[in-house]
Amino acid sequence: MNRILFVLAFILATNAPVFAANDDWHWVRVAPSVGPSWDVQQGVTTIKFDGSKFAATLKCDSIVKDATGNTSVWSLDCFSITGTIQGTQITATEVSLGTDAPPLAYQGTIQKIRTPLTASSKGWGSDRITLNSGPWHIDLYRDGVLETDQKN
Repeated sequence: MNRILFVLAFILATNAPVFAANDDWHWVRVAPSVGPSWDVQQGVTTIKFDGSKFAATLKCDSIVKDATGNTSVWSLDCFSITGTIQGTQITATEVSLGTDAPPLAYQGTIQKIRTPLTASSKGWGSDRITLNSGPWHIDLYRDGVLETDQKN
């Protein structure tokens, strides 16, 4: 009997889909620039959720060339995003780090896109946060999450 239970547990464990919660959020930020152009920045961050509140720091890569022509990439904290989620609606504030720019107030939404728990992928999906403040726009996207993985 123990052998049968062991074999059954082994079969279930090895045939079950293996998904882990993905804490990497990919982000893109679009902002108006001088003249008829746009500044577009992107990267990967983590978002800390605490009940209905969230916070993230968006890092920007800066390519620096020294006097000898050597190039290095520096990852700098560029923007701090804090906000509150009520249902699917978000209010957030962006602070541009290392500058004297005033904070920007954003409005947006959060989406949790999942397959049905009855499907073979059993709740696999993605999370998306979209924020707007006039012409400024921030999108954050996380893929490869399970409904049962989510605390928020």
